[in-house]
Formats: sequence, C-alpha cells, structure tokens
Amino acid sequence: MTEGTLPRMRQVLLVDDDPDFGDSLADLLEVDGYRVRVARDAAAAMAAMHESPADLLLVDVRLGGANGIELVGALRGVHSDVLWIAVTAYASVDTAIAALRQGAYAYLRKPFHPDELSATLERAFERIELEREKAKAERALRRYEQIVAATADLMAFVDAEGIVRAVNDAYLNAYGRTRDAVVGAPLRAVHGEPAFDADFQEPLERCLGGEGVRFQAWCELPSGSRHFIEFAMYPDRGDGGADRGVVVSGRDLTEAQALSEKLSYQARHDDLTGLVNRREFESRLANLIEEARDGEVAHALCYLDLDQFKVVNDTCGHVAGDELLRQIGAALPGVVRRGDVVARLGGDEFGVLIVNCTLAQARRVAEGLRDAIGHLNFRWHDATFNVGVSIGLVAITTESEGPDGVMSLADRACYAAKESGRNRVQVFREDDSRLAERHGEMQWVTRLQQALDDERFFLEFQPIRAVQGDAELHAWEVLVRLRTDDGTVVYPGDFLGAAERYGLAARLDTWVSTEAMRLLQGGVPPGGGAPLPEGVMLMVNLSGHSLGDERFRHAVLEVLAATPLPASRRLCFEITETAAISNLAHASQFMAEARRHGCLFALDDFGAGLSSFAYLKNLPVEIVKIDGQFVRDIDDDPIHFALVKSINEIGHVMGKQTIAEFVESEAVLERLREIGVDYAQGYCLGRPGPQPGTGTP
Repeated sequence: MTEGTLPRMRQVLLVDDDPDFGDSLADLLEVDGYRVRVARDAAAAMAAMHESPADLLLVDVRLGGANGIELVGALRGVHSDVLWIAVTAYASVDTAIAALRQGAYAYLRKPFHPDELSATLERAFERIELEREKAKAERALRRYEQIVAATADLMAFVDAEGIVRAVNDAYLNAYGRTRDAVVGAPLRAVHGEPAFDADFQEPLERCLGGEGVRFQAWCELPSGSRHFIEFAMYPDRGDGGADRGVVVSGRDLTEAQALSEKLSYQARHDDLTGLVNRREFESRLANLIEEARDGEVAHALCYLDLDQFKVVNDTCGHVAGDELLRQIGAALPGVVRRGDVVARLGGDEFGVLIVNCTLAQARRVAEGLRDAIGHLNFRWHDATFNVGVSIGLVAITTESEGPDGVMSLADRACYAAKESGRNRVQVFREDDSRLAERHGEMQWVTRLQQALDDERFFLEFQPIRAVQGDAELHAWEVLVRLRTDDGTVVYPGDFLGAAERYGLAARLDTWVSTEAMRLLQGGVPPGGGAPLPEGVMLMVNLSGHSLGDERFRHAVLEVLAATPLPASRRLCFEITETAAISNLAHASQFMAEARRHGCLFALDDFGAGLSSFAYLKNLPVEIVKIDGQFVRDIDDDPIHFALVKSINEIGHVMGKQTIAEFVESEAVLERLREIGVDYAQGYCLGRPGPQPGTGTP
C-alpha cells in the first residue's frame, strides 16, 4: 500500500435465514470495520456474489429448506478461491466433516462470543492476504519467466559449483545446444575450456565472491562465426545472504562493435586514401617526440607537398585530383620501411614519420618518396601528368619541441624546397630555415596586403537549394577569390593557409563580411548588376583566427550597429566546430551580439569530429552543414548514409535546419530527399557565379 492510499475494506457476505441474528451480527462486524452484506437464502447469496464477489463467506449450515454446505459448493464452483466459515446452532460430527470437506476455514457454533468471531475473522483475512500476495508473486514470476524466455539476450543461472541450472532459449540457440545438454553441465563445457579459461574463469570467481562483473569477449559460436558479446554476472544470494550462484546475461554487440571499429578507423584515417589522417599522425608524432626526449632513439619527419597538383585539378577537375591522391596514397607505403607511418595531412599534403633512424637514413627514405611520386606518370583520359613533390625533412631529437613545433619546422623546410626550385628534399637547418621563412613571410604578407589594398579580392556565390519541394530558402554561400596582376584567379585553397599562418585571416574575413553586409543592405555588386532580391540570405565562412581576433569582432559588430540589416535579408556566419571550441569564450560573446542584430549561425563541416554531437547541443546555431566527405557518396556507402541520416535526425530534434555539402549527382540528391535533409549545396545544384542566381549546374 502506497503512502496516502486507503486500505481496501474487507468484504463479508453473511448468509443466514434468521433476520435478528443476521442483522445483529452485521452491525457488530461493521463496527469492527468490515463491509457486510446479508443474504437470507441461497438465491440471494448467489445473486450477491454474482454482483460483487465477497472476500469471505459466513454461511449458516441450515438455511430453511436449503443446505448451506451445498450452497458453498455451488458458489465455489464459480469463485474457487473464496474463503468461508461455517456457522450453525446444530453441531454434529457429520456436519463438521462435510463443511471441512467443502473447504471451510473454520466452524463456529452458535451462540459464539464476539471475541471468538473477531479472532477467527482476523486469522481468516490474514490467510486471504497471504494468498493474494502469493498469487501476485506467482503472476510476477510468470511474467518474468516470459520476459526472460522472449528476450534476445543470453540468460543463464550458474550455481556455486559452476554448473548451469537454468538457461533461456536465446542462450541455447546461440550455442546450438538443447536444454537437456546444457542444464546440469559445467559452464566450462558449454563455452569450451580455452574460451572459459581466457574469458570466464576470473569474472566467475569474482562474482561468486560477491562482486558484480561486466566484461566483453569475442566468442566462437558453433556456426563458425565470431560474435562480440557483452556479458554481465551478478551474485544471486540466498535467504541467509550467502551466495547461491551467479546470474549470467550476454548481449550480442557484434554489429555495434563492427560499426564502432569502422568509425574509429575512419576517425584515424583519411577517407580518400585510407592513410592515417592528420589527427592520428600528430598523435603518433607526439609519442615519438617523447621517446626522442629520453635520449635513446632518434626519428625524423617528412612533410610532402605536391608541386603540380593544381594543374591536374584545374585541367581535369576534382575527380581526377582525387584519383591522383589515391594513387599517391597507394604508392608511398611501399617505399617506407616497416613501422614507418604515412599520412595524408590534407589537400595535396602528406606526412611520413621515419622511426629509429639517423638523419642520413631518413634522407634516403625521403629521396625514395620523391622518386616514387616523380615516376608515377599520372594518366587521365588522354592527358598524362608528371607530378613532382617538395619535401621538408626534420630530425626528431631530444631538442625537439611539441608536435606543432616539429610540424612547423618541416613545413618551413618544405617551403624552402619549393623556393629552391621544387621537386627536391630540403633538410631543416636553422640558418636556411630562417632565410626561407623570412622570404616566404614577406612574399605572402606583401601579396595579400597589396591585394586587399588594391581591391583585387572578389566574391562568387554558390546557391543552396531546397531538397524538399515545400521548403523555402533563398541562400548563397559567399566564396572569396583573388585576382593576380596578370588576371589569373587564385582560389582559397592556395592562399587561406598562408593568410591564417601569417595573421591576415581576420583582415580578409573582415573584408568579406563587410562586403556581404553591403550587398544585403542593397548595394550593387562590384561587377555591376541588380541588388540582391528580397528574402535572400548570404552565408559567410569565418576562420578560427577571426573568431579570436578582437578587431574583427569589433569591426563586424560596428557595421551591424551602424547600418542594421533589413528584415527581408539575412546574414549567416559559418563556423567550424574546431574554430568555435578553440575560441569558445570569444565565439559565444560574438555569436550572442551578432544574433541580436539579426544574424544567424551555421555549424560548418559537421560530423568531422567525434565530439560534434556533444558541442551541437551547446552551440547557439540555427543551421547544421553536414560535412561533404560523408555526403558525396551516400548513394553507395551505407555507413556514410547512416551517418548523414543520424546527423539530420538529431539536428531536426534540436530544432535546427540541415544543409548537405558536396552534392555532385542526382543519385546523392535523391538519397538526401529520402532522408529528409532540408537543403543541399554542390555542383549538381549550381556552381559558383559572380552574382547570386548566376551559378550554373
């Protein structure tokens, strides 16, 4: 009985043909808290029980011309569990025997003392409550047994001697055994001695000692397949508190484990080439630096930057560029030694960790890498390309700083190799590096600053279109370009890295953001043409360096405050998870202030980091842009399809709109439509153009 719940009133049906006795006895029982109904004859008793069964019957053995014992027999034929007490003024041995045979709980002889009646009724109702609790427990046990039998989890009970005493169907089916073969057999025999000794012996002993245990194991099943199963063992204690045995449950996590391993692999490897990615490369580099600091071994790092990759991309397109990267990724591991690490760091850059070597040995490996790429002779349709590579080589020694420091030195050496004529290996030396760094910095600073001063940056716009027919969005992503003195168009991949490296990203983002706001306020594009249409939204990418730059934040917010954006046009800033988290305090403050001016925010490249879902809940963004590396092949990669579907569903649950990037085919667009993604962006829907609305498929 729960707190605040009234106890159920005890119900008694009194069957007696003596009105005076019946009424008096009913009054007495009601004073004691019983709810009493009175029946004068057998027919009234049958009707009363049909209308509302009583908990207990008080029946006079003689009912005029009827027999009370026979009446009880008829009532118990319908209400088999009803308890009854025989009452009579004409006691005889035969009558008592007949009443007891009919299941009478007690036999009271009139006249009886009220205390005798009260005590008898109290004992009777105690028995009734015990029977009810027993029935309730039996029902619960039957339900539990049904649940255990129906569950897909493996369930078994093992006694203190390690003998299986009970098992469910799932366990039997998994191990291809009958119940007779398993029940009564040692758990060691069920799983086989090698598997038992390796996985079950120690957990079972701990559990028999009173400790709950969880563990995971790969199990060889009779079918010949290996299954990854999570087992749990719980002590089962007897009434005295002593351990009687162990409850064993097992859940098959094979599919989940396979998916987890695949996701873990993808998190550590480049999706295009299958090589280690930058994150894993830097993690392994950090371990090698720690080893080198102990003074026992030395290692080396090669930083590779392809020399003619842009020619392939510009001439034959990104598909050809991707194929070239795949071929290089397949060729490099065959050049290095066993234990060395080859990685794609991003774009057309690769890294190699050469372990346990002198600098001279590392130089020979680096030359081998250069030769392998130089002899590749990449063919694409009727075109053949000879691709070179510039390699920066740096030793990892006791003097090495952290991963960023070593990578920076290798990057400088690689840049020096390019400056020296490309397609060569440049070993890092302090004096050479400083000259190359100074020259490179001044060249990039001068070129980018001059381009900003001369207004040689310009914008292009790529459309973002609705995937579903009833969705409405007029949006374009703003893409920055650089036009050189001779009219050549330089794309962001060539200068954004340098801009971030040398502190010019914030100034460039300020120009792009200011230009986007000017267009949204009704300004005419520099090349001429009509102002932006009503209801348009421009999406501007922000660098992580800009989010952490106070001058950038102040400049953008100052423009927004001085010339508010019209309600019919919106500005959306795209930020990456890494940029937001690296500058979380500044990013949160900037986002809050910009939102007050009507700006929106999108989380760009969502899904690239394993922590994405955790941060999505806490970052105040309205739009999620799903990373194109997952989107581009969802028509034939079920894992990427599942990831995009999950990201879309979670985004919608959080009230955010979703945009899929890198949509390059109708097949991919159709899968996005099937998933329910809101919007899409990619060459299938429109290439960048000089004005919103001019991009072409």
